[in-house]
Amino acid sequence: MVTLLENVAKEERPGLLEEGLVRVKSASRVVVFKVNGHAAALLGGTIAQKGVAHVWAVVTNRMRGKGLSLTRLAIQLFDEAKEKYGPLRFFTWSLSGARENERWLNALDFNRYVEIDFEDERGITWQGYLR
Repeated sequence: MVTLLENVAKEERPGLLEEGLVRVKSASRVVVFKVNGHAAALLGGTIAQKGVAHVWAVVTNRMRGKGLSLTRLAIQLFDEAKEKYGPLRFFTWSLSGARENERWLNALDFNRYVEIDFEDERGITWQGYLR
């Protein structure tokens, strides 16, 4: 999995590999989305508590123009999780000011949930979303 994350993070934004490693280590499930045989996105999640799941995505520039396919995959994963675990609420965080992330989360029926906003140890502000 580390090699896969290194390939996903190569030539992408700083900190992507570290971010991906933290998420993958805590995930119950991780799905790799490939474009032309190369890892282009990782989607994953874990049950945080009964009825609540933390979901996340690490998406690279290889996904440009493939948003609809990624959205369909994410919705399929939400449906599978609900079948396996019963009724679920999903939550996630996005970098503050990341408009493209916000648009995608809105397309996935997430709504802003300011109660879980936070600033990490690097001083980066994360905005909470709930579905």
